[in-house]
Amino acid sequence: MKLKIALLVLLGTAGMARAHFVFVAPDNGGSSARVFMNETLEPGLDTKMFRNMSLALRHAGGGEEVLALTEADPAYCTVGLPGSGNRVVHGKMEFGVLQRGEGPRHLLVYYPKAIVGDPFSGEARLGGKAPVELHPERAGDGFALRLAARGAALPDAEITVLLPDGTAKQVRTDSSGLSTERFAAAGRYGAWARFWESAQGVHDGKQYEQARHYATIVFDFPGPNPAKLPEATSSFGAAVLDGWLYVYGGHIAPTHSYSTEAVSGRFGRMRLDGTGDWEELPAGPALQGMNLVAHAGRIYRVGGMAPRNEPGQPADNHSVADAARFDPATRAWEPLPPLPEPRSSHDLVAAGDKLYAVGGWTMAGKSTRWLETIAVLDLAAASPEWTSLPQPFRRRALMAAVYEGKIYVVGGISDKTQVVRSVAIYDPATNEWTEGPDLPEGKILGFSPAVAVHHGSLYASVADGSLLRLGAGDTAWSKAAQLTPRVAHRAAGHGPSLFVLGGAAKGKNFDLIEQVHIQPE
Repeated sequence: MKLKIALLVLLGTAGMARAHFVFVAPDNGGSSARVFMNETLEPGLDTKMFRNMSLALRHAGGGEEVLALTEADPAYCTVGLPGSGNRVVHGKMEFGVLQRGEGPRHLLVYYPKAIVGDPFSGEARLGGKAPVELHPERAGDGFALRLAARGAALPDAEITVLLPDGTAKQVRTDSSGLSTERFAAAGRYGAWARFWESAQGVHDGKQYEQARHYATIVFDFPGPNPAKLPEATSSFGAAVLDGWLYVYGGHIAPTHSYSTEAVSGRFGRMRLDGTGDWEELPAGPALQGMNLVAHAGRIYRVGGMAPRNEPGQPADNHSVADAARFDPATRAWEPLPPLPEPRSSHDLVAAGDKLYAVGGWTMAGKSTRWLETIAVLDLAAASPEWTSLPQPFRRRALMAAVYEGKIYVVGGISDKTQVVRSVAIYDPATNEWTEGPDLPEGKILGFSPAVAVHHGSLYASVADGSLLRLGAGDTAWSKAAQLTPRVAHRAAGHGPSLFVLGGAAKGKNFDLIEQVHIQPE
């Protein structure tokens, strides 16, 4: 049933054993939110107590629109959030006139707010629109919370902060209304604070002498800004192992510029908990058009493309068949059996104890040959050797990931030079191929995406900057976030966050690392 969001009043007695607050909690993609009352960021009280609540959505451009609630569950309602990018949901709920003992008769009012996207964007601050308001402000690698009433700072006031680990903490504000404690952990935060003032009036036929205003806020903090990549690169290798992000090589010159100096063999790692800088590791051959995969405590590298021409000379690009693995314990590379044929512009995944090199082509100077097989290496074999399996496509500039035991091959460019949005799914258990949901329509969206599995969903970062999500059983991709547009980049999940790395756009490579907090479904 649709409820017009105008005002929300809780039915029942004038007093409650515990305080409850109104929260608006957006979903991962920012397309909808849950609205509920509780002391935590999970639904609590029955929605039969909801009435008469006004909510509005402020868009990045400053425009606002009234929202409407849908009763979805006994404990919460849902609300659609139109648009994309940075937005803020804000509203008002008049609880009613209450009196505790001999205390003043007071009007209890809640002002819920939720930030979708960047918690530090200009849209996140309402200013004089709300009698009381909370908003986060950057403080070093973390943030503090600012509390204001009617546009003025509230000093020496208490804020209750709901932390990503589910606990709550009380902090106080300084003379400028800023919390004296800073927060740096990635995750979803909630908070509430109060502002009481003398105010006479009548509500629903009841007089009051005081107004008690309570502000709430919900937002996602991505954590400390991650370091940049050691060098701006695209078409490189990346993998996460034991809390470390490993990055190898890639194209480090302007797009479509090929030479021995246009590719890198640099290899390094960085802790993803925000501690420490990049650590240089033993380099390898200068390569692009390959990827890394982590398996059983080691990092694997297979194939790639190595230009042979000097700068200024005609391009002479050659795919390679080399394969190797890096052992962090010994800090050394170990050679593996070479591929049956040179391969580049492919992807590499590990399923069970096997490596799978999917898609790609063989370059040999002016000659190119599209590959029609997957190369498979059984790492558990006494003497591992590559074997080949047929694949029902000829594609390169694709990405792959193992999701729910199957290999999902996403996007790419075909041997007809057409960018494809197809998703092919290979089941190693049955040796069968099926088709998955296509990527959404859009110019070159399927070209050289980045894919990763995180919190039980498959994510794809595509050329226009959309971060797309495919959950178990989904028949279509949904948008989870908006990132920087780019291609030939990589993605990796760790802890609460998805990291989207490097890539290229408009002829330039990026050293950018974007961190997106993903709420578990």
